[in-house]
Amino acid sequence: MKYKNGLKEFHLGYQFSSGLVVYQFENFAVSHNFYLNKLGFAYKKLFTDIQTKDKLLAFSNIKQDFNFLVDYFFKGECDRLKEISKLQNNIIVEYDKKARDSYNLEFDKLRIEKARQEFRSKNFQKNLEIYRSIDYKELMNELDEKLIEFCLRHI
Repeated sequence: MKYKNGLKEFHLGYQFSSGLVVYQFENFAVSHNFYLNKLGFAYKKLFTDIQTKDKLLAFSNIKQDFNFLVDYFFKGECDRLKEISKLQNNIIVEYDKKARDSYNLEFDKLRIEKARQEFRSKNFQKNLEIYRSIDYKELMNELDEKLIEFCLRHI
């Protein structure tokens, strides 16, 4: 469901209960809870994304939370929404980067082990291909360097 008034949009996603609640102004968007938390209403808001047996309770809670947003979103110029949206995006980007770095680090550890297995199987070409694909070269040790040298001499 979407409510639109000029450049302002309110999105409400619903499947089994109310879930996704987003406020948007121009290209700036922010989730309900993050918006209210950053506006200082963290302990006053009623909607918390938690599904309940009472399917109408979520809608009632969102409606009550609208009282905190009248001046900031519904009547205002959305200056705070723009700031908070940028902050939310920065947090998401930073979290995504950290998560990707963490996964890449773990994948490189697995690649090193796979390269060593390929060496034991005398598949020297595959060994070198795997070592070349490693991003975190600092994970490699002296053994890996010797294996690479050996493979280069025997291809």
